Amino acid sequence: DAKSVQHLLMPEPFPGTESLDLPGKLSANDLIKRVSDRWPCGSAKDKAVWAQCLASKEAQNLVKDLFWWFFCEHYKVGQKPAEQEVIFKRMACNFVRLLTQVPHTQKDRFFDRFHSIMANGVFVAYRVALPESEAQFDEKFRSDLCRLSAYWTTGADIGPSSYVLPNGQ
Repeated sequence: DAKSVQHLLMPEPFPGTESLDLPGKLSANDLIKRVSDRWPCGSAKDKAVWAQCLASKEAQNLVKDLFWWFFCEHYKVGQKPAEQEVIFKRMACNFVRLLTQVPHTQKDRFFDRFHSIMANGVFVAYRVALPESEAQFDEKFRSDLCRLSAYWTTGADIGPSSYVLPNGQ
């Protein structure tokens, strides 16, 4: 397994209908849980709904695909590979499926935070799976990732204070 972005290759086969696995045998579900546990959700019922939605295949696929789309964008510069188009279409389908799973009464609160949970999960994946490249994963990298995630899921370009987790990390 690659320990740096310079040695990381996209998994085969590609393109496909299924999201690509994260490097380093990371689990998208574990990353989502790790990040989402820092967000207060409200009542026990709210927590149960959020846990179910965040544990869905669609949420996990969004994290995995965001990782690989961002990899193509930042580390295959100038190539704009066809993989990005396939990944983006798959993300759009998964986002719509997730949107339909979240109860109507929870949608605003859920999606107000989901982009941050997704982006910060991907940020953690980069840092854990590719430790030799950790110096590259600075605040600009994180900001680009968080702003992209927010733009794709909310249509809004957010500022830096919008993506910081509740404890400031």
